[in-house]
Amino acid sequence: MFWVAPWVLALVIIPEFAQHVAEISLGMFDSRDAAVALSNHPVRWGFGYAKIAGLLLCFLASARFWWNKANGGRWYDLRNIAWRKLLLGFVLFGVIGVLAEPFAHVIPAVPLNILRTILAIISTPFLFLLLAGIFGDHSERVDWRSALFQGWRYVPLLILLLVAAYVPLFLLHGLNHRWAMGSPAAVVWALMLFDSLTVGAMAGCVGAAMYLSYRRFTCRLNGTTS
Repeated sequence: MFWVAPWVLALVIIPEFAQHVAEISLGMFDSRDAAVALSNHPVRWGFGYAKIAGLLLCFLASARFWWNKANGGRWYDLRNIAWRKLLLGFVLFGVIGVLAEPFAHVIPAVPLNILRTILAIISTPFLFLLLAGIFGDHSERVDWRSALFQGWRYVPLLILLLVAAYVPLFLLHGLNHRWAMGSPAAVVWALMLFDSLTVGAMAGCVGAAMYLSYRRFTCRLNGTTS
């Protein structure tokens, strides 16, 4: 994606590097004590919110890029988004998963965590409906029923690919910060530039994982193998 779709990855690389510029300017990498003291600095978090938004956008834009590459269209042309599926998928995937939170101070910890787990499991297949909306897949075969009753088959694949896409690069992301701590300025700048590219790669891989899982899900619905 660095070669074929750099502007997709730039959605997170630019705000990630901007946050690193702020962190270096604040002196966060001078020492571990400085990092702890400045971790909640409002300037850092101002850039952090932009980075989180860019990360989420890059997840979805990367997935949409691969869908459009296979099915035609441009990832940045939002006119063909299936808004009803997107909104319904967002509600079913996003809202169901947090239904237990209003009762967090009422329900004891163990039952609360069990309820959270159950709700998370129930909501996961609806990610396929949300992706259908993002991709602009208007096929009648993809609806809340197919997501609920057929999506379960591909949740393990989705989780496996997401773990493979996210975990190794997230660990490298953490190591970059550890290596930068207390290092000379030139090393810190080089590591934070590399770290921004690492986060971009991670977001692109997560998007690809979502696309691949969705493709297998729709192949099942359509009775095809590819």
